[in-house]
Amino acid sequence: MANSNDGAELRISVILTTFNREALLRDTIDSLLAQTLNEEAYEIVIVDNNSTDATKTVVEDYMRVSSHNIRYVFEPRQGLHHARNTGAKAAKAAILAYTDDDAICHESWLEAHLAAYVDATIGCAGGKIVVKWDRDPPLWVLEFEHQLGKLDETFYGPTYRLLKPGDYIFGANFSIRRDILFEVGGFNGDQVKDVLIGDAESGLWTRIHKRGIQMAWIPDALVWHVQSVNKNATLPNLKRRFGNLGIAAASAQYKRERCGSLGLAAISARSFSRAFTSKVIAVESRVRRSSLYYRLEVESAYFLKKALFELKLALSKSKRDFVSKERWLD
Repeated sequence: MANSNDGAELRISVILTTFNREALLRDTIDSLLAQTLNEEAYEIVIVDNNSTDATKTVVEDYMRVSSHNIRYVFEPRQGLHHARNTGAKAAKAAILAYTDDDAICHESWLEAHLAAYVDATIGCAGGKIVVKWDRDPPLWVLEFEHQLGKLDETFYGPTYRLLKPGDYIFGANFSIRRDILFEVGGFNGDQVKDVLIGDAESGLWTRIHKRGIQMAWIPDALVWHVQSVNKNATLPNLKRRFGNLGIAAASAQYKRERCGSLGLAAISARSFSRAFTSKVIAVESRVRRSSLYYRLEVESAYFLKKALFELKLALSKSKRDFVSKERWLD
């Protein structure tokens, strides 16, 4: 049976959200069980976001045989933000560490995160993410690894540092003081299956920076983000990801500028124009076999989804109210 740790020595709660990834999930859990941190010092809260595969069975198998404190939580509302916020509510430790179900955490991952909080002024921290392919991807894809979760020394350097307003980290390798997450309102509307519905993590980072909360870059906290060439190293997948970035950008822009319906319609028209122009040039680039083809295709997808979302905002007050929401944990 899983350890019934009463929380007396609990220092950090790992929140692992998952949706229909029973195979990959095992590798993630294994990496969490192999942590160098004493097992009594952490719990693993696995939030099943309405999976239809054998996710629950996989987790229950681990709970039955492991001495670690593993808990299963079911969140029926589809959406990464629902799962992450539900995990925060279920967690018992003062520090929360987040990762994803397609990640493998280095054995010292939790110790590296906890080390950041020796400084009482640190409110949250993010670590290094390296893309781990199942086989060599096409060379053109490497340019876009950042959109696949890569965040390494080339962004913020090889050593610990404080991040400034506008800097961001990724939720697959992120920790935060539990009271601060509740103070700032939790994770914003995020991905529902493959579609983004708000400004997601970026909205949370913006609120953290606005409140003057210190965010640390801790490259010693390493996570590998597992990617499949057949699924992830494809143009349709990258266009979907860039489209989601466009939605997040539209949400953030509306919250900054608070344009009315006419203003949003005008912004949408400009985004449609950018999407069309990029697409035309992409077609020309493909004919010329130019290396710019892929970049222009994903740029077109970005502006097309941005335009469509801006149009939705222009036509729907409820959609504007949704993206304006600040508190998601109430």
